Amino acid sequence: MFYSIRVTTSRTAQRSVCSREVAIAKRFFFIVITNALCWIPIFLLKLLSLLQVEIPGTVTSWVVIFILPINSALNPILYTITTAPFQEQLKGCLQAKQSEQSQRSSVLAVPHVSTA
Repeated sequence: MFYSIRVTTSRTAQRSVCSREVAIAKRFFFIVITNALCWIPIFLLKLLSLLQVEIPGTVTSWVVIFILPINSALNPILYTITTAPFQEQLKGCLQAKQSEQSQRSSVLAVPHVSTA
């Protein structure tokens, strides 16, 4: 019996470690992808300039002023929404909202009978 408990415990521990690693990998993936998407315009501009393509200064200015700060603005949001506590709270809020709406619709569905 003790051996069975130990085997079950070790399997459960391995699953939880695996699920934690998958969650970290997903989080890392989204952060890397958003960073890459924000930096692609800079790389394209640099590649074009290496190929000696004429790039107006206003294009470079617009990219540096408006696209690069998006990366800095997105990082705190991504770090927040990919955490387990935030996701649990969000799920709780959505479930509460959904149950509130279902209660409201069930109250509206009950016919009122007048006793006149």
